[in-house]
Amino acid sequence: MMRLALLLSIFWSASALANECGEPGARHWTTVVKLSAASVTLHWTGVYEGRDAACSLSYQTSQGVARTLTVWGQPQVNETANLIAFASCADDGCKKTILIADVVRGVVLKGALPVSVPQAYFSIKWKGASRTLSVDMEGVQGQPNRKFTCSASDPIVCVSGEL
Repeated sequence: MMRLALLLSIFWSASALANECGEPGARHWTTVVKLSAASVTLHWTGVYEGRDAACSLSYQTSQGVARTLTVWGQPQVNETANLIAFASCADDGCKKTILIADVVRGVVLKGALPVSVPQAYFSIKWKGASRTLSVDMEGVQGQPNRKFTCSASDPIVCVSGEL
């Protein structure tokens, strides 16, 4: 039994290392978040000039099936709705693309903020236990601060203002 555990440990470590993302030589680590449907392991990478990013997440479904989803950015967790939103931000701003990992359905939803600038600074936050994401964007390039509301649908739909 001990040998089996050792072999599984070696195999798991080797497969985890093979799937590292980010820049060569970057730091890699994991954190665990608990959602109502599953415990999710976030796989992180260090970013040279910017914020560290989660690049994938893994978990087991209630049927015991292992799943891995590819994502990129800084996570915002909605434990009750089993959703994790990702904004990709760095020193020079955030990309207007938003990703939402739906752990129950095993999919990554994708959408974009309806803004004309290629990058801006914004923060994301779930509205309670709903499937609605609130986005606060700082004014950039002469634009005023703006608010957006995004629904966790396929694709993600973001509209200007609060709902």
